[in-house]
Amino acid sequence: MSTEDVMRVLAILESEEEDSEQRDDAVLEAELLQVDDPSLRARMVEVLWNEVLRIQASKGARPDHVLWAAVRRFASMAPVDQAERLLILLSPAEPYTTQQVALQAIQNMFADRFGQLKYDVRVRLMDAAYRIGLEIASIPKTDRDASQNALLYNAALTCAVLDDLRTKTLVASMTPESTVRFMRWLLDFHG
Repeated sequence: MSTEDVMRVLAILESEEEDSEQRDDAVLEAELLQVDDPSLRARMVEVLWNEVLRIQASKGARPDHVLWAAVRRFASMAPVDQAERLLILLSPAEPYTTQQVALQAIQNMFADRFGQLKYDVRVRLMDAAYRIGLEIASIPKTDRDASQNALLYNAALTCAVLDDLRTKTLVASMTPESTVRFMRWLLDFHG
């Protein structure tokens, strides 16, 4: 994809006149774009975040997978100091799937950039992930569905990436399958 493609996607997402279908297509296309120019990258981060907010404000009128694509691409391009924006997606009012995407975005943002995170932001992100994990952990393992188990797993991974000592509490509440996956991830992460 070329700079022209980047400019076209930016033009659509920066416009107030485009319909939601065009905006959705532009968000999905943004995931495929290579944006090397720092000024274009900064613009793309902002338009993607604005799109996240627009999609949330639409209250389900736009597809969830577009929201998730915008969150993923935002997280892959944004500087770590913007991670705290994702806190709004970790609200108990958000669906489990949206919380899970936000947790995965945080994991991806900090997998190789942990030292760049301000302490107070790290604490807020850890607390949000831990709260989500505790909420799911309070449900008996036999009563949880697959999305709840996946959310607990991602809450534990996020806590681990952020070096939260409370991670072990969440791991102790996971299913045996999730615990094995977590331990394999931990070995790879620190390997």
